[in-house]
Amino acid sequence: MLPRAFIVDWNKKDWQETFANHLINDPIESLPELLPPQCGQYSTSRPSERGWINLRWRVACHNEVVFIAVDRGRFIAPYAREPHNQRKSYILKVVDYRVNTLSLSLTQTLAVPEKNCRNIPQCVARAAVDFLQEEAEKRYGYSFVLPASIQNGYFNDGRTLIDAALRYPHDINLWYVQNFFDKGRQHQEIFQPGGFDTFPLLCEQFSIEPTTALREAYNNHPYAIIMTRVLESLGIKEPKLIEPFLKLNKWNDKPIYEGLCDWGIYTYHCLFSHIFHQSWFTDDMGISHMLQQNNYFYRQSFPYIFFCQLLRQEIGEIKLAQRLLAQQMTDGDIFNKFAAVLFYNFHIIPIPWRRKIISSPLTEELYAELLAVIDTEKVQRCTFHYPPEIKACEGMVDGFEFRLISNSDEFTRMQRAITSCGNPKSPLLDGDGVVRLGIYKNGEIGGCLTLQGIFKIYCNNSGGIYEHTLLTAGLRIAVLHWLKATGLYKNYGPYFSTDYAYLSEDVQLLPLSSEQEGSELQ
Repeated sequence: MLPRAFIVDWNKKDWQETFANHLINDPIESLPELLPPQCGQYSTSRPSERGWINLRWRVACHNEVVFIAVDRGRFIAPYAREPHNQRKSYILKVVDYRVNTLSLSLTQTLAVPEKNCRNIPQCVARAAVDFLQEEAEKRYGYSFVLPASIQNGYFNDGRTLIDAALRYPHDINLWYVQNFFDKGRQHQEIFQPGGFDTFPLLCEQFSIEPTTALREAYNNHPYAIIMTRVLESLGIKEPKLIEPFLKLNKWNDKPIYEGLCDWGIYTYHCLFSHIFHQSWFTDDMGISHMLQQNNYFYRQSFPYIFFCQLLRQEIGEIKLAQRLLAQQMTDGDIFNKFAAVLFYNFHIIPIPWRRKIISSPLTEELYAELLAVIDTEKVQRCTFHYPPEIKACEGMVDGFEFRLISNSDEFTRMQRAITSCGNPKSPLLDGDGVVRLGIYKNGEIGGCLTLQGIFKIYCNNSGGIYEHTLLTAGLRIAVLHWLKATGLYKNYGPYFSTDYAYLSEDVQLLPLSSEQEGSELQ
C-alpha cells in the first residue's frame, strides 16, 4: 500500500487527502502552499494561527510497522511597520519546522503515547488502521472488516481508533465493551488478539441468542449486546422495541458507558429478573422477603428492574418501551428516583397512588407529592414474634445490653434516634426472618443491630456515650462477643480478618439486670 498524506483545507478548517507526489514526498520547508493564506501578510488584528501548527500528516507502512508523521510549523505574529505606509500591523511568519513521528505495530501492547502525536484527525487514524488491518490479515490469515460503528459516532477520536485497532484488530468494537469483563482466563478467547468471530462469544457471556438482527445491531453499535441484556431484564425483549435504545448516548442522565456500568453487569452478567413475578406485587410478605434478601447485593439495579417489571405487568411491553425511551431522552434521573421510592416503600404506598404513578407522566412535582404521602401514611403497628431460641439471646456483654425490639413502632423510633441511620427504608413485617435488637449502655441507646443473612450495626453518632470512633469500635467488639456468646456467629457475617480474634475469645452472656423501661424510646 502506497504512503498517504493529508493536508489542511484552510477554507474548511479540515483535513483532506492529497494524491500529489510532491505534497506527499517533498520536505515541508519547500511547500509554501501548505502554509496558512495569512502567512506573510499584514493585518491590523492579531492572527489566530500562532505557535506550533500541524501542516501535514503522512502515513506509511514498512516491515510490518506503521509510521505516522506530522509536519509542524512554528508561527509568530510580531508587531511591525508596513513598508508602504509605515502603519504598525501584525505579520504572520513561520520561523521553525518540526516533524513528530509515531510507530505502530500489532506486537505493541501499550496505548498510543499522547505526547508523540496529539489530536490525530480521524481520517489520518483511519488510514493508519487500514495499514494495520492489512498487516493483521498477513499475520492471522483472515480478512478483517471494520464495523459500521465508525460511521455512527463511535471512534471519533483518532487516538481511540488506533488504540482499538492495535489491541483488538479482529473486532475494534471490543474497545467499548472491554471494561464489562475482567478479561481473565475465562475471557481470553474473546479479547486475545487474533481471535475472530467474537459476536457469538459475547452473546454467550450475556445469555443472549446470537440472532442475525442482533449481529447487525452490534456492528453498528458496540453496546448493542449489553443494552439488549439490560432491556430484557427490564421486560423489553422485542428487537424492534430495542432498536431505538441503541441510538441513545446517555442512560439515566449519564454517558452511556457509565449508566450501564451502574447496573454492575461486568460483575453479574445475568440480572436475575426472573425473581420478579406477579406474586411479588400482591404479597406483602413475599415482597418484603425479596427486598431484604437482595437489596444488599443489587441495590443499584433492583429498584429500576422492579419499577419496569411493574409497568410491564400493568401496561404491557410496547407501552413500557415507549415510556422508558421517552424518559431516557428527556429526564432519565426522575425515572430512577421513582424506582427507588417504589422499591423501598411499595408496601405502604396506597393502591390509588400506585395506579397514579403507573398512568401519569413522571415529574418532580409528582415525586414531591409521593414523598409527602409516604411521610404521612400511617404504618400499621406490627408486633415482632421471635422463636424461644432467639428470645434466649437477650443479655449483657461488655457492659452493653442487647434487647430484642418488640414491634415496628419501637424499631422506627429507635432508628430515628440514631443520626447515622435515619428512617428505615425496608418494609417492617413480622415473620420476615429478621432479628432486630436494641443495644444500650448505661440506660442510653448505643445502636441497633439487625440480623438477616448478614449483620448490620447502626451506631448512635450523637456523642451521647463516647466519642464516635471509640463508640464504633467498642460497639462492634461487643456485637462480636455477643454473637460468640449466643452461638449465632456461625449463622451471620461477613467478618473482617481482625474480627476472628474476638470471636475466638471465651465470653459469657450475662442476664439483663432488670426489665429496663428505657429500652423502648419514649
